[in-house]
Amino acid sequence: MANVVQAALAMLAVLLLIVAAVATAAAGVLAGGWPPEASRAQIDGQRFRAGDREKLLWGSMDHVDDLVSRIASKARAQGPLPDVVTLEQLGRAERILGFGLPRLLAALYTSVADGGFGPGTEIDIPEYNVAILHPLDRMVSMYHENRRSHPAMPYQPWPAGVVPMLNWGGFAEAAVDCMSQDGTVLLYEADVETVAPDRAWKVDARSLAAWWRAWLDGTRSKPTEIWHR
Repeated sequence: MANVVQAALAMLAVLLLIVAAVATAAAGVLAGGWPPEASRAQIDGQRFRAGDREKLLWGSMDHVDDLVSRIASKARAQGPLPDVVTLEQLGRAERILGFGLPRLLAALYTSVADGGFGPGTEIDIPEYNVAILHPLDRMVSMYHENRRSHPAMPYQPWPAGVVPMLNWGGFAEAAVDCMSQDGTVLLYEADVETVAPDRAWKVDARSLAAWWRAWLDGTRSKPTEIWHR
C-alpha cells in the first residue's frame, strides 16, 4: 500500500511540474515578444492543443468563405492576378511542410490567387513587389530555409509551424503561426535579432482573419509604416 501511495505522489509531482512549465511559457507569450527565447522550445511543444487542429484548419466555413470573397473582390479590382492553386498543389505543399495551413490561408491560395496581392499593391511604385502574399511554392521553400541553422549567420532558426506570408521590405517579414488556434500573424525583424533577439518577434494580429480584415478596411499597416516603426 505504501508503495502505491509513493508512486501516486511521484506522478502528481511530475504533473505539477508540467503544468508549471506550460504556465510559464504562456505567461511569456502574453507578456511581450513572441516567442521569448527562453521558452521557445516549450512553446513549440505546447501551442498545438488537442482538438485545435480541426478548428484551425476548417473553422466556420461560412465565415471564412465570406471573408475570402471580400478579399478576392478587392484583389481583383487592383489588377491581374496569378492563377489559383489547385487542391492537389495545396496538398503537396502541406505534405512538404509537414502540417496543414489554416483554412483562411489555404483558401486565399485556392480561391483568390497564388499570391500577388496584399498591402504592397497599394504602393504606386513600378515593379514594386514587396508586401504581397508569397506564391505557395516560395512560401514552402522559405519555410524550410528559415528552419535551418546557419552557423555563419547571427539568426536563430524560425519556430516550427511559422510560415512566411509576405516580406515588408528591408528586414521585416509577416509570418503566420500555423500551430496557433487562430493563425496568429507575427512581425519578424531580422535586423532587430542581431542586437536584441528577444525583441525580434512581435504579434502583429491575433488572428489571420483580423489581419486581412484590416487590409479590407484600410486600417492594415502599409510598408512605409512598418519601415519607420
